Amino acid sequence: VFLNALRQQTARALQVSIDSLHLVATFEPHLFDGSSAPLPVTVQNLILEGCIFDSKNMVLSEGQRNSPLVSVLPPLTIAWMCRNTHPQRAVSTAKSATSVSMPIYVGLSREQLISEVVLNTDSSRQRVLNAAALFLTESAT
Repeated sequence: VFLNALRQQTARALQVSIDSLHLVATFEPHLFDGSSAPLPVTVQNLILEGCIFDSKNMVLSEGQRNSPLVSVLPPLTIAWMCRNTHPQRAVSTAKSATSVSMPIYVGLSREQLISEVVLNTDSSRQRVLNAAALFLTESAT
């Protein structure tokens, strides 16, 4: 519900149709420009499973054998942006990164899908094979 309301407000602010917007995400909120992303929202304490976040390169990457199964991501800023003026769905200064669509679920049971965001990664294939995902809470519900 919240993401749909944010989408409607963004469409009004940009004076465009709702269908012309897509969700864009970044770990570097300073990269969003206020005229093309008038209503950015920062989400904190998202839980990551299936990979780790490389804060040096600002990408998702393969975990080590001793890496925790889940970890907390740094703040992620999302905004609805116009597809025509901003075709990329991930905003980053990461060099030679590819992108991957990451589902966001309510809990670790993966029963309730909220949305998907596109994030930069060192290997989109590995993120898909590892079933990497984001979660709002560690509980099963």
